Formats: sequence, structure tokens, C-alpha cells
Amino acid sequence: MRRVFTLNLDPIRYSHLIGILILATMGTLARADVVYTYTGNPFTSVLGSYTTSDFVSVSFTLATPLGPNFAFAFISPTDFTFSDGQQTFTQSTPMLDPMSRSPRMPPDP
Repeated sequence: MRRVFTLNLDPIRYSHLIGILILATMGTLARADVVYTYTGNPFTSVLGSYTTSDFVSVSFTLATPLGPNFAFAFISPTDFTFSDGQQTFTQSTPMLDPMSRSPRMPPDP
């Protein structure tokens, strides 16, 4: 035998119930990432394939905003893009290990 549950509420109580259910789920739906961006001025002096139309741009996404007067600390972006007009690095770009492929520095005089 199949049972059917019915809720007999007047329209005002029904709307209150719907409102409570919406508010209860908003905490899980209200999560928003924070995107920070920077766009620099065009380069004024260039070498190689760079032009004076190139510029530095940075964008990164954090799960929570940085606090006021944020002091230097490590952050863990969920997404990032760095570009200089010729090269673009993202979280998908393979990075070299700086300890194994570091450039040789000239000796101090």
C-alpha cells in the first residue's frame, strides 16, 4: 500500500515554510570566490620580441577574501594567470623546479 503525505497549511504558513527552507540552504549556496587582478602599464623599454604594447597582467582567485591590511603571507590561489604579453603562466603550466634548474650566477667580484 502506498502512503501519500500531504501538508495542509494555509498560504501564509506555507510561504513561511518555503522562506525558512530557502534561508537554510543559502549558507551552502552563498560561497563565492574572490578574484584579484592587476594590469600594468605598457613597457617603455624593451628587448627581444617584446614591444612597447606589452604589459604585465596578473589575476588570481582565492576561496576567501584577503583581510584588511593584509601583511605578507603565503596564499593558496584556486586559479591564477600571469602574463607579460609574450608568455602566460597558469595553474596548468608546467613549472621548472628552481632548485634543479637554477641559472648560474656570475661570481661576486
